[in-house]
Amino acid sequence: MLLVGGASALLMLALALPATVRGFGSLFTWAVLAPAAALLGLSSSGFVLPFAWALAVLFSYSAVRASGSLGSVKALPRMLAFGLPASMLLLCYLLLPAPIPTAPLAGAFTLLLAVLACLMLAGAAPFHSALHEASEAPAALAALLCGLVLPLLALGTLVHLVADLRASLLVPELPRLWRGVLIGLGLIGLPACAAGALREVRMKRILAWMVGFQAASVVVALGVPHPLAALATSALLVNLALSTLVGTLAMAVLEWQTGSDDYTVIGGDPPALVDDLRLPAVLWGIAGLSALGLPGLWGFWGRVWLLERWATTRCVAAGARSWSASVLAALAIWCLWRGCGRPVSTAARQPPGQRCNRSGRCWCWRCCRCPCWASCHSLPGLAGCKPCLLRPPTCPPNHC
Repeated sequence: MLLVGGASALLMLALALPATVRGFGSLFTWAVLAPAAALLGLSSSGFVLPFAWALAVLFSYSAVRASGSLGSVKALPRMLAFGLPASMLLLCYLLLPAPIPTAPLAGAFTLLLAVLACLMLAGAAPFHSALHEASEAPAALAALLCGLVLPLLALGTLVHLVADLRASLLVPELPRLWRGVLIGLGLIGLPACAAGALREVRMKRILAWMVGFQAASVVVALGVPHPLAALATSALLVNLALSTLVGTLAMAVLEWQTGSDDYTVIGGDPPALVDDLRLPAVLWGIAGLSALGLPGLWGFWGRVWLLERWATTRCVAAGARSWSASVLAALAIWCLWRGCGRPVSTAARQPPGQRCNRSGRCWCWRCCRCPCWASCHSLPGLAGCKPCLLRPPTCPPNHC
């Protein structure tokens, strides 16, 4: 997935930027080296992992810097401030003794280091600002870094580490305290990312929050003791990459048509603004609703496999939830389609950079934050709040 998606993103980057642009060679070189370092990390183990993480972070930041999106900012780069310490935490995890079931507290602390390192690299809350600089890059480069390189490297490493722990313990599931670390940290990130996306008005920042939300969902899935949880983890990883790619495409179309990724800004340079914004609205709706788990989209299957344990006892509630989600999604897409395609006269347009107050288009684009807020509706299921989900599958019925 990383190889195919990275090749597609690099192809789009090469087509979007002419080779005569100043700095094209350095930009493309760093953009090629970043997924190469991620592939090195995903295909290796041991002490090569922290080295590959550090290389991926350095190459990603160099690519963002070469794109010119950071300008003359001299503040501490957040990508480096979070990414390099994450590789150090991973190195500490590898240097410490392997967790053993007879010392659950020490094992939980060791596992906590690995989970924090992965959250820092993936940009999940409370380390959400780690992806903000990568999201400021051009759309193709942002899709490569925010949707493929950094989150897949971090979460793929965490999946391998958890699988190695299960294999070393010779048990299908981790001890309860260790699962609590995974579920607890994931639960912190889910509402934090959803609330953070509600405060943003820029599509690039909202996209970074969506990536962090889905990364937290993967961490929660790793802690759920169910046979289908491993399948749900893979499905959520695939959905993270696909929804981010579609979201960056919508962001690119919106920025090309309006001159800004701020959906409260009306205007552009040149003044001839393309008024029909239904295409980016539908693309963004698909990305957000796929992250939410709407039936019919790929994100739905990850949630279904994760909630399979509830299927026999809560099929009616699940059906009602799916029906209500479908109705709300159809209503949101209809509002976006009608409002974003509404023509705006030239006289009514405001100068570039001036914010609109109560225009229909801005109201419709505020619906872009709704999938992030509605994702909180999935928190009870993703968290495994039913007591059975926090226990091994073979627990007696009277304990559930």
